[in-house]
Amino acid sequence: MRPTRSPLLSVAVFALSLTAAALPARAQLLSPGPLSRVHAALEGDSKCESCHQAGRRVVDERCTDCHTSIAAQRTQGTGLHGKQWPRQACGDCHIDHLGRDVSLVRWPGGDMRRFDHVKTGFRLDNAHAEATCVDCHEKRTKSGTQTFLGQSPRCASCHEDPHKGRLGQDCASCHGTKSFVVAQFDHGLTRFPLRGKHQTAECSSCHGTPRRFEGLTFDDCDSCHKTPHDSSFGACSSCHVEDGFELHELGNRGIAQMRKGHPGVPLANGHATVSCRSCHTGALDEAPAKGAACVDCHAPVHDADFGSRCEKCHTQVRWLGLPDVLGYRMHRLTDFPLLGKHEAVACESCHLESKLAQRYRGLAHDRCLDCHSDPHRGQLSEHEGGECGACHSASGFSPSSFGLAQHAATGFALDGQHLAAPCGACHGRTRPRLSFHIEASDCRNCHENPHGQRVDRELAAGGCAHCHTTQGWSFPRIDHASWPLEGVHREVACERCHAPGDDARYGGGAIDFARFGDAPRQCSGCHDDPHAAQFASSDPVRTCDACHDATTFRVYGFPHDALTRFALTGAHAKTPCGDCHRVETLRNDLSAVRYRLGYTQCADCHADPHRSGGGP
Repeated sequence: MRPTRSPLLSVAVFALSLTAAALPARAQLLSPGPLSRVHAALEGDSKCESCHQAGRRVVDERCTDCHTSIAAQRTQGTGLHGKQWPRQACGDCHIDHLGRDVSLVRWPGGDMRRFDHVKTGFRLDNAHAEATCVDCHEKRTKSGTQTFLGQSPRCASCHEDPHKGRLGQDCASCHGTKSFVVAQFDHGLTRFPLRGKHQTAECSSCHGTPRRFEGLTFDDCDSCHKTPHDSSFGACSSCHVEDGFELHELGNRGIAQMRKGHPGVPLANGHATVSCRSCHTGALDEAPAKGAACVDCHAPVHDADFGSRCEKCHTQVRWLGLPDVLGYRMHRLTDFPLLGKHEAVACESCHLESKLAQRYRGLAHDRCLDCHSDPHRGQLSEHEGGECGACHSASGFSPSSFGLAQHAATGFALDGQHLAAPCGACHGRTRPRLSFHIEASDCRNCHENPHGQRVDRELAAGGCAHCHTTQGWSFPRIDHASWPLEGVHREVACERCHAPGDDARYGGGAIDFARFGDAPRQCSGCHDDPHAAQFASSDPVRTCDACHDATTFRVYGFPHDALTRFALTGAHAKTPCGDCHRVETLRNDLSAVRYRLGYTQCADCHADPHRSGGGP
């Protein structure tokens, strides 16, 4: 039954249809007003659901389907929408259907210049406060309208980088927003840190006007400063420091540097207290008027005529005592030339002032012990009189020159693993020096016997060397001829058979060392019986080797006729083994193949087909 339409509804529909007929072809019946210019393409009743959902207002999800960049801001918490209104409904702020010329952006007071830019996370201060909105926000949408989205806060997004990325991307580390002029640049990050007088220098004095930051040379002082001296003075840094150029500016550090790099005569020791004007009566950078030779300032003190070159024997800064270099040069003319470590020994260490009669002549030096104490406390006195030269050289006490050949002469040659053993491992680690008297040379004097008493016979026959070599514990020389290793036994690790176990001879308890002479030789000693003792508990008793060999456990070509009481003939020769020898469950819930069947008659396996048929 069709429902009847209300007369009032019919009238409304009729009136609506008349109205629709009277409107222009592109008019909307349900729209509350024209859309803004940016949404003009969505005009028309058929497109309402682009923004609206039936029975609801504007749906945010429909907005963000188009405005994906704003959706990203709200999701990530960035930008104006992500920081200020991450969960605000779009329709609360952006109201459409107010006409083509009405903007969807609601500026404070209707003026974008009143917008508080702090809300975007980018404060406009100093020079940025004077910029207009369009100075930075120049982007346009596809429809040609201005957009404020996607603007990067990085300086380089608006300003050209004059450094071409060489100083990184953080412009704020050197520049502020008041002016582009560098205000807080850390020159210590460059290859030329500013020290001393350079700290107060104007930037333009080095970088010029306009500023230039590339192609500057600063390898030496001459790159910026003109030297007042001739080339004989060498580098400026040999005398001057960055604290100042003039003598009165230098301070203690500068004075010390100038004296250190003084050309000609070193200013040290006796000359260290001499004032500059004592020699330089004219300009300080001119040679002394008296001359640069020692005799120009110092009167000769020798009766003999040794000439005017005092520096041949005396240094220019030390008068008393000969310099070490002279002593080393002259020492080679004696019967004790200075070699190795002796070259660094101070003269007074051997030439004692307390022994004037033997300070130079008559000084004993034939033996090392004339100067050095015996660190071995007489242990090696029988070896070449305890003289050090047999094991040590003048190049140093350590390492010793005592090598393998010398050690072989002691009666205990070093070979195998003993070559890598440190001396202290055998000769003790007592200090101050090692002990070299070792009477015992048997392996057991140094190494623990891991076998207990089980190998006493072998130890008596040849000690540990009966089975082992010095090449390593893991490389024994065992003669396995008494139980030859065949088949897969050649690949089995020793400890699989010679493992610790129980031994009645040593109290019946477990032992923690391997078994060798009493290791099991029968298969059952190492392998479990998979046949549940069938061949050991019934006659005829058979051992494993009756069917198996050391090559593999699997049996190929079992001689059924020879080893059993049931010859396989006829159809039996083609019957699979498993048809007769089936797997059975034992009383202990284990399983095993039953081989000893006890069947010899046909009736044991086959039913009598003639019993019910009544044959002839």
